[in-house]
Amino acid sequence: MDLTNHGLILLQQLKAQPEFGFLCDCTVAISDVYFKARKSVLASFSNYFKMLFVHQTSECVRLKPTDIQPDVFSYLLHLMYTGKMAPQQIKFAQPMGLSFH
Repeated sequence: MDLTNHGLILLQQLKAQPEFGFLCDCTVAISDVYFKARKSVLASFSNYFKMLFVHQTSECVRLKPTDIQPDVFSYLLHLMYTGKMAPQQIKFAQPMGLSFH
């Protein structure tokens, strides 16, 4: 059995599922824009979300537009699920405490 593409297939499946709201366990709300996601994915790539989920069990996380704009969060969410981001977008990763190892 060849497991070479295992990680890629996993990321593709994880990315596709929130598009249909499938197996998502949280919603991130910024103003009137809502993002379906998984706590495990958010916490894996962001210390901010990791600490938030340790202390909060709510399924809806509300972020202030003054902290992050919906379009910026959309880029970050895409990065978390795909591992791909344009170089000019890397500066957006800092406010949410994103870490990629």
